[in-house]
Amino acid sequence: MKWWLYSKPLRRVRSGYIACFSLLLLGCSNGPAQRLEDYAERVARVVEQPLAEPASVQLPALPTRQIELPLAQADVGLLEFLRLNECELGYAIGQKNSTLGKVAQPSQRLHMERDFLLLAPKCIEQLGSKRPELTAKLAAANQLKQQQRMRSWWNAWLTAKEWQTFISPAAPALEMTDAEPAHLSLSVQALDYAIAQGQRWQQQDYAYQSSDMEFHQQQLLLGETLGKWLHAQALQTDVLNRVADVLEQRFADKPLCITGQQTNNAKILFNVFQKFYLAQVQPYMSRSDRLGKQLLAQLRDMQALLNQSELQAGVVPAAYKQWLMELEQRQQTFTRASQRHVQAWRKTLTECGFIPTGSNE
Repeated sequence: MKWWLYSKPLRRVRSGYIACFSLLLLGCSNGPAQRLEDYAERVARVVEQPLAEPASVQLPALPTRQIELPLAQADVGLLEFLRLNECELGYAIGQKNSTLGKVAQPSQRLHMERDFLLLAPKCIEQLGSKRPELTAKLAAANQLKQQQRMRSWWNAWLTAKEWQTFISPAAPALEMTDAEPAHLSLSVQALDYAIAQGQRWQQQDYAYQSSDMEFHQQQLLLGETLGKWLHAQALQTDVLNRVADVLEQRFADKPLCITGQQTNNAKILFNVFQKFYLAQVQPYMSRSDRLGKQLLAQLRDMQALLNQSELQAGVVPAAYKQWLMELEQRQQTFTRASQRHVQAWRKTLTECGFIPTGSNE
């Protein structure tokens, strides 16, 4: 059979691949930023006003070195450790003094602090008056670790690589989907776990399962949720203000329904309001706003736990307090942009008769 007999089918197959590839590219580019921008452009076209360029997304960072709290060393020395072979605590101290112990991750270091705090009282009791110098040294180390317990808890969570990924400014924006992604609730649960653990440590209740803590830290890493929320919030704030700009400018220059009658452009604009704002943008904003309020409350709770610790009041790193303040200010800026955006729509829709005069909707 000749090659040209295949030419038309091959062209059709090739065209099909091109079409599929084009759809794939479209799907990849149809993220939150593109969908929010599409909404803004539709509004601007209908009201015939120039739309400002999107602002660049700049998110606050919180480097580990700025929030790590210093800890005084209270470990029993090697000679004393050799004398602790009659105590289970000796094994825990040996782990911390090992090569692996010295380079352990923050969560692993907390596990070792937990083991010391749980085992030291019994060892002190066992040694008693048999080795008074060692007993006194061990009691002093235990007291220091007790005093630093909330610092250890803080460092275990906020200096971990999982936390840095969770708050990363490089995270993509929250997905613009109908169903809430699982990572949102898992991240909130992980912070709840951290706060509950901190509350127990305040009360000198140190027992927890290492695997449970590591599972929750892994959820923070996988979710990148705080960074995603901040990115989504920045995109929304920018789009809401730019849409309000074009609606306000059109109303100031020449209202869309200057005679009070609904024009064709007014009907098209109302269609954009229903199909793009109410059906897509508003639910996305609502979900993002709820998540942000949850996260901010949890971040404040973590700060309060360190402040409320009787012996550690005032040790919350200045960088953390400044970072949290900026997050709260961004939330306020978003709220103002949302209110302005709603007011701009209300004026336009009321003037065109889509909202009855005097309606609070």
